Amino acid sequence: MVADQVRPDDYAQHIGEASLSDSYLKAPYYRPIGYPDGIYRVGPLARLNVADRCGTPEADKELDEYRQRLGRIVQSGFHYHYARLVEATYALERMKQLLEDPAILATKVRARAGVNSPEGVGIIEAPRGTLIHHYKVNDDGAMVWST
Repeated sequence: MVADQVRPDDYAQHIGEASLSDSYLKAPYYRPIGYPDGIYRVGPLARLNVADRCGTPEADKELDEYRQRLGRIVQSGFHYHYARLVEATYALERMKQLLEDPAILATKVRARAGVNSPEGVGIIEAPRGTLIHHYKVNDDGAMVWST
C-alpha cells in the first residue's frame, strides 16, 4: 500500500460532508482541515490534476496536449468540458480494448452472492465526484443501516 492511500473503512476520519442551507447537495471536505477551509474539488479537473496518465495511448496523448495548453494543475472551472473530453477518449479506448478481449465472450459469467460480511464500504469516483456508500446488513442480507 502506498503511504498516502486511505483504507476505505477509515474514510470517515478523513472525509466529512457539510449540509448546505441553500442546496440539497452536501459539500465534501477534508476533515482534518474542517469546513469550509477543507472543501476540495471533485470531478474531471480534480482527477486529471492528480493523475500521472490515463492509461491508453490516445487519451495519454490528449492529456499531454491538455497539460501543454493549460499547465499541470488546472484550476479554472471553465476547463471542465476539456477534461471530460480527455476522460471520454480514455473511456472509448478502454471499451474497445475490453470488447476485443476474447474473455468477454466466456460462458462462465454468472456468480451467486450471499452475505460474506455484515458491513461494507464502497468508494467510487463518479463524474460528479467521489461517492461513498457505507452499509450494514443482517444475516439475511437485508440492509439495516446506511450512510
